[in-house]
Amino acid sequence: MLGDVLRARRCHHRARVLWRRRRHQEACTVQDRAVRLYTRSGSRVPELAAILAARLGPATAAAAANCLGVLAKDPGHYEQAATHYAEAIDVLADADGAYPQLRATLQHNLAGLAHIRGEYVRAEAPARLAVALRRQVPDVSDCEIAADETVLGAVLAGVEQARRRFDKADNLLHEVVGIKRKVLGDDHPEIAAALNNLAALEAEQGRPAQARDTYGEALRIFDLALGPERPHSVACRENLVTRTARACPRRFSGTW
Repeated sequence: MLGDVLRARRCHHRARVLWRRRRHQEACTVQDRAVRLYTRSGSRVPELAAILAARLGPATAAAAANCLGVLAKDPGHYEQAATHYAEAIDVLADADGAYPQLRATLQHNLAGLAHIRGEYVRAEAPARLAVALRRQVPDVSDCEIAADETVLGAVLAGVEQARRRFDKADNLLHEVVGIKRKVLGDDHPEIAAALNNLAALEAEQGRPAQARDTYGEALRIFDLALGPERPHSVACRENLVTRTARACPRRFSGTW
């Protein structure tokens, strides 16, 4: 079991490196292999992080548990992902504030997981904590801070949308898209994910023509960056066809 877990983590790390180098389709292929290894490992073992901590130390164990959370989230095993993230946080509980980078990533991922599940109010606290923790990291990059800020913006937009305060939600999502464009350029899949969320809001507001254009831009980026058969591309194409957030309110967030 542990061998597959560690191999899955190495594959996930390689996928993250490829993603940051903008080799997105290669990254997805490697991430698929990491998910398969995770599934094969039978890693739904209680207190896995504690086992890893005894062998590898708390920081390495928490990073591994965080990785397993991402690998569980990707195929939609959200409860298991939440369990892994909680295990990682528990491992770091006695570290007296050390490892702010890892702590920020864990809170970022918890917020992203709640956002995917539509639990926007629940997502707000970890999203805010992620931003605060990331700012404590020495020499933190603007890109890392922007990633946390855009998750917080998307979460707050979800809160406002759920309360039918569409103007506030619209402004927040436009801010998210603007930040991502500034940091990542125009054709990054994370921009497509933000546009997908914006289009869902436009459709819910009864603006189908505008939603169609926004979904179309998101789909163009997804197809170019990831390929037309990837889940994000397929879901966005479904959204474009239905032109309504309620029919297919797919949202994307998280950390590679």
